[in-house]
Amino acid sequence: MKSCFLNLRIASGAVSWEARGDAAASILGKLAAVLELRPEPVPAVPATAVLISPPSPAPGDGKFIAAEHGFRLFEGGEAGAYILQTDPRAAESRVAWANCCKFLLAAGLLGPGGRRRFLLLHGALLEHSGSAAVLLAPGGTGKSTTLRRHRLHGGGGCADDWLLLCEDGEAFAAYPLPTWSEYGRLCDRRFPAEHGLPVRWLLVLSRSERGVGYAGAIPAAEWKAALLNSAEHASWQPLRLLPQETGRKIRLGNAALIGRLARSFFPLAYYADLNDIPGSVLDAVVSRRNR
Repeated sequence: MKSCFLNLRIASGAVSWEARGDAAASILGKLAAVLELRPEPVPAVPATAVLISPPSPAPGDGKFIAAEHGFRLFEGGEAGAYILQTDPRAAESRVAWANCCKFLLAAGLLGPGGRRRFLLLHGALLEHSGSAAVLLAPGGTGKSTTLRRHRLHGGGGCADDWLLLCEDGEAFAAYPLPTWSEYGRLCDRRFPAEHGLPVRWLLVLSRSERGVGYAGAIPAAEWKAALLNSAEHASWQPLRLLPQETGRKIRLGNAALIGRLARSFFPLAYYADLNDIPGSVLDAVVSRRNR
């Protein structure tokens, strides 16, 4: 079975990365273009490199490897620098590539100023008339069901599980994570990862048993909390493996971007109950808005 390969180096706020193989060029290349990260060769890991992630033994070669993540983390030859490599045994699967994407995203958050600011979110991305709705909910709430229902009613399903929310001037654009937009069974390939959609709606999904109503506006504090929870859920693997200071910077960046989002533009933020909506959740919100 083919394996995926990502080699990533972060030092003094600068990021260099390389990926090998056709799948790497397709998936990580598209993601890096969205993040405005250019691939550069990464120096070879020195023979005396020391793993600085929580170690677990790897069979055979006596080295340590963070096998639960499919990555190895090494000191990068200078203070504060480190190199992240995929485990050569990691199969070329959606899960392996999703993890590669998440670590590349974490690296992008640490780059110097001037790059696009973005959030990696755990959620679904729905399309309606050329605009995007970001659907947030804890795992098992019904994001995939909602995405499937929306597509059955003629809407577009761009991402199921992971998505990017990027600043786009004074507005925001949403991008499906390439792994899921290209290989996800529920996703619509009309919306490739490298083309963002303007975000118009933020939906927070629930599965209560209220029995009445189907959508309603929610306070900004509630959807800000939903965004923070979604960003934390999406980034837990990089945050566990990367150094503590790196994780702190990522969290601060997430909070700052959500604060700007709250101050700037969101014209629509809705609470939607999956059990109350017979058709597409987004159609219900749009029809309510147009009354």
